[in-house]
Amino acid sequence: MQITIYSKNNCPSCFAAIHMAQQLVQESTNQLVVEKIDENEAAKNTLLTEVPHAKSVPQIFIDGRHIGGLNEFVAWKEQTNGGALQLIT
Repeated sequence: MQITIYSKNNCPSCFAAIHMAQQLVQESTNQLVVEKIDENEAAKNTLLTEVPHAKSVPQIFIDGRHIGGLNEFVAWKEQTNGGALQLIT
Protein backbone atom coordinates (compact mmCIF):
# COMPACT_ATOMS: atom_id res chain seq x y z
CA MET A 1 0.00 0.00 0.00
CA GLN A 2 1.22 3.50 -0.77
CA ILE A 3 0.15 6.47 1.34
CA THR A 4 0.62 9.87 -0.30
CA ILE A 5 0.18 12.99 1.80
CA TYR A 6 0.09 16.47 0.31
CA SER A 7 1.10 18.84 3.07
CA LYS A 8 2.62 22.18 4.01
CA ASN A 9 5.32 23.12 6.47
CA ASN A 10 4.08 24.38 9.85
CA CYS A 11 0.74 22.60 9.53
CA PRO A 12 -0.24 20.75 12.73
CA SER A 13 -2.78 18.55 10.96
CA CYS A 14 -0.15 17.64 8.37
CA PHE A 15 2.31 16.67 11.09
CA ALA A 16 -0.34 14.48 12.74
CA ALA A 17 -1.22 12.76 9.45
CA ILE A 18 2.44 12.16 8.60
CA HIS A 19 3.12 10.75 12.07
CA MET A 20 0.14 8.42 11.79
CA ALA A 21 1.25 7.29 8.32
CA GLN A 22 4.81 6.71 9.54
CA GLN A 23 3.43 4.34 12.17
CA LEU A 24 1.55 2.40 9.48
CA VAL A 25 4.69 2.22 7.35
CA GLN A 26 6.78 0.91 10.25
CA GLU A 27 4.26 -1.84 10.94
CA SER A 28 4.30 -3.24 7.39
CA THR A 29 5.68 -2.92 3.90
CA ASN A 30 3.61 0.19 3.23
CA GLN A 31 5.25 3.14 1.50
CA LEU A 32 4.87 6.79 2.44
CA VAL A 33 5.26 9.71 0.06
CA VAL A 34 5.03 13.24 1.45
CA GLU A 35 4.61 16.08 -1.04
CA LYS A 36 5.16 19.57 0.37
CA ILE A 37 3.04 21.84 -1.79
CA ASP A 38 4.61 24.98 -0.35
CA GLU A 39 8.04 23.78 -1.54
CA ASN A 40 7.13 22.01 -4.77
CA GLU A 41 4.97 23.75 -7.38
CA ALA A 42 4.63 20.54 -9.42
CA ALA A 43 3.21 18.73 -6.37
CA LYS A 44 0.76 21.57 -5.80
CA ASN A 45 -0.38 21.39 -9.43
CA THR A 46 -0.77 17.61 -9.21
CA LEU A 47 -2.90 17.96 -6.09
CA LEU A 48 -5.11 20.59 -7.69
CA THR A 49 -5.53 18.36 -10.74
CA GLU A 50 -6.55 15.41 -8.56
CA VAL A 51 -8.68 17.42 -6.10
CA PRO A 52 -9.59 20.70 -7.84
CA HIS A 53 -11.55 22.06 -4.88
CA ALA A 54 -8.94 21.25 -2.21
CA LYS A 55 -8.80 24.21 0.15
CA SER A 56 -6.81 22.67 2.99
CA VAL A 57 -4.07 20.23 3.75
CA PRO A 58 -3.33 17.52 4.40
CA GLN A 59 -4.91 15.77 1.46
CA ILE A 60 -4.33 12.03 1.70
CA PHE A 61 -4.37 9.30 -0.92
CA ILE A 62 -4.18 5.55 -0.35
CA ASP A 63 -3.02 3.63 -3.42
CA GLY A 64 -4.06 6.59 -5.57
CA ARG A 65 -7.54 6.84 -4.05
CA HIS A 66 -8.36 10.15 -2.39
CA ILE A 67 -9.25 9.63 1.26
CA GLY A 68 -9.59 13.27 2.32
CA GLY A 69 -8.01 15.14 5.20
CA LEU A 70 -6.83 14.14 8.66
CA ASN A 71 -10.30 13.30 10.02
CA GLU A 72 -11.04 11.03 7.08
CA PHE A 73 -7.60 9.39 7.43
CA VAL A 74 -8.28 8.65 11.10
CA ALA A 75 -11.69 7.18 10.19
CA TRP A 76 -10.13 5.13 7.37
CA LYS A 77 -7.49 3.76 9.76
CA GLU A 78 -10.16 2.76 12.29
CA GLN A 79 -12.45 1.19 9.68
CA THR A 80 -9.68 -0.80 8.00
CA ASN A 81 -7.62 -1.68 11.07
CA GLY A 82 -4.74 0.39 9.71
CA GLY A 83 -5.19 -0.83 6.16
CA ALA A 84 -5.30 -4.51 7.12
CA LEU A 85 -8.92 -4.79 5.97
CA GLN A 86 -10.14 -3.86 2.51
CA LEU A 87 -12.97 -1.37 2.28
CA ILE A 88 -15.56 -2.15 -0.35
CA THR A 89 -16.07 0.92 -2.52
